[in-house]
Amino acid sequence: MYQNDFKYLVKQCLESKTLIGSGNPNAKILFVGKEGSNHNDSKEKNINENLECWKNHLKSEIIPMFNYSIGQFPNGHTWRKYQILHDYIFQDTDKKGEIFENNIFTTEMNQTPSKRTGDAQRDSNFNNDMANRKSVFFKTEFIQNFKVVVLACSNYIRNTGKGNKREIDTIFGVSFCKEIEVLPKFKFWIHYNDNKTKLVIHCRQLSDSKFGSIPDDFLRKMGEVIREFQTT
Repeated sequence: MYQNDFKYLVKQCLESKTLIGSGNPNAKILFVGKEGSNHNDSKEKNINENLECWKNHLKSEIIPMFNYSIGQFPNGHTWRKYQILHDYIFQDTDKKGEIFENNIFTTEMNQTPSKRTGDAQRDSNFNNDMANRKSVFFKTEFIQNFKVVVLACSNYIRNTGKGNKREIDTIFGVSFCKEIEVLPKFKFWIHYNDNKTKLVIHCRQLSDSKFGSIPDDFLRKMGEVIREFQTT
């Protein structure tokens, strides 16, 4: 069954024509990427298909189950990395090896699909659209209720300076705790709320790029941090 906070989110997004995401809305973990890579589809088509999908799922009152082959995506694809991270999180459980979307919800910081980040940022509506998404979509009860959030979107969200410039602190109600460097150029940043019941991790986009491939050790360490948080 769907929780009321998700039902309300779908209603809001249908009215405002806003991208929701994919995966299991009853999960405890949220992955946030930069934007979808299905750049052959327009922003409007991408959003409308996503909204129609969730509208139909709510009518049937059935939580979707995913059984596609993760192998259909190239090795450097974001979803392949999501799957590897998922398996490190659920290591030594019966969930390891399941399609990650069955145990995790995913969405994007930017709702306009693009093959390359540079192309996305050249869109005239990029800054305003993403600022609105941060102030509305990411502040909804549904998003706020996730116990673990992985912001794998690099500079699409910032946490420097003071006040509202600390977007992660402001949006998710957390404070910076520490930086973990796994390898040179491969770091992630850990944040907790006051009573340490919410973990927010900020890191680079989890796909191979001109800056290099995502090391397995990087994903393993991140999975270890999340797994330990969930068991304490």
